Amino acid sequence: MNPETLSLRHLVRSEATARLVSFNVIGSLGGAGGGSSGNVSPASSADYETSDGFRFRVPFRDMLGTTFPSEGKAIVFMKWIKASVAAIQAADLEEEAEALEKAPVVEVLTVDDVARGKA
Repeated sequence: MNPETLSLRHLVRSEATARLVSFNVIGSLGGAGGGSSGNVSPASSADYETSDGFRFRVPFRDMLGTTFPSEGKAIVFMKWIKASVAAIQAADLEEEAEALEKAPVVEVLTVDDVARGKA
């Protein structure tokens, strides 16, 4: 599901759910036997997916000191869903701006310009 078809209102009002689908661990979780706490990067995250198919990430740094469910109502994850939608929209705007910068410049001629031989 893309952000254009994602309705935040639908997620709030419906029984939409989000479930954990994967982890993106950067670094080490620790040694065998649990003796070391490891060195996990703050860039690590958990990927969730809504029942509508929209994927979003929850950074590990936001999970510190709390327990996150493997599945729950989408409204609980709204902070990260909104952040993901905003990031996708910002990337789309950046792509559009780059495309406009690369577009050829076209001179628009009026009928009078053509009559004067500017064409």
